[in-house]
Amino acid sequence: MKPRQVIGMKRLSALLVAILLMVTVAPTVFAADTSRAYLFDLSSNGKNSIEVLCGDIITVTLTLERTDNGADNTMYAMQDEIEYDKNFFRLIEDSVMLRSGIQSVSLDMRDNMRRLYMNYVSFAGGEGWSPRVVIGSFQMEVIGTSGASKITNQNALVSTRDGFSEYSSAVNDLTVIVSSVLTVRFESNGGSAVPDQIVSIGDKVVRPTNPVKSGYTFSGWYNDFDLRNPWNFAADSVNRNMVLYAGWTIDTTAMGNSTLPPGTSTVVDEGGTNVWVWVAVSVIVVLIVLVLLLIVLRRRSQER
Repeated sequence: MKPRQVIGMKRLSALLVAILLMVTVAPTVFAADTSRAYLFDLSSNGKNSIEVLCGDIITVTLTLERTDNGADNTMYAMQDEIEYDKNFFRLIEDSVMLRSGIQSVSLDMRDNMRRLYMNYVSFAGGEGWSPRVVIGSFQMEVIGTSGASKITNQNALVSTRDGFSEYSSAVNDLTVIVSSVLTVRFESNGGSAVPDQIVSIGDKVVRPTNPVKSGYTFSGWYNDFDLRNPWNFAADSVNRNMVLYAGWTIDTTAMGNSTLPPGTSTVVDEGGTNVWVWVAVSVIVVLIVLVLLLIVLRRRSQER
């Protein structure tokens, strides 16, 4: 193979991995295959909860363990999106160390969060892995001055051979504690201001007075930016600094009982779900084209 062909295929492979990372942002729609089970474990010094001081540098390790039995297994593809609060942690970029074959990229999210993607794809029909594998490690500087924060696994999955399903998996997140006094902030999303609350680890948040917003009806508080996880003030306790987001629905009464056009929803979707569905579909189409192109290039290189 000529040097230019090698470089071209490496660039295409890197682009393909990046597309795969973007595709996995979309929710998985296939049921889990229970013939195998895995655990994605985030830890520091072998622990899932540590106490530190502001300014400390911690080493975080991501381990993937097969939990249904202790046998070796064939790995086809896996990925994890390691999410952290960039107001509490600073990733030391040159500290990222990865297992052979693992790709990684770090991206900013919309809600003051950042994600470190770790991804593996086998183009040779799978690779033999031990039942417990260290996927990678990285260092974080703790810049939060008080409270606690979590480094979490998001969209963690191990793919089946055909790529159309995933094996059953669980996660262990890492809690980093600077102090037992936590801050809960309320983001009213355009409504009236709601003051922060200071609570201790394990305590519950006091339900605040509902915010108001002209032309809208308050629908509740959520612990995620996309308003998918309602917060239960009676049952949920706080274990980290966090933000609760206000949800709103259009107040049709305030609009003079006007009838909305057919197909129009009164729910305000802050997450832009429909847009992301179309983005995911478009990316999948591009992915298929790139896979086919990669196969063609490999066959041509072998013929030469």
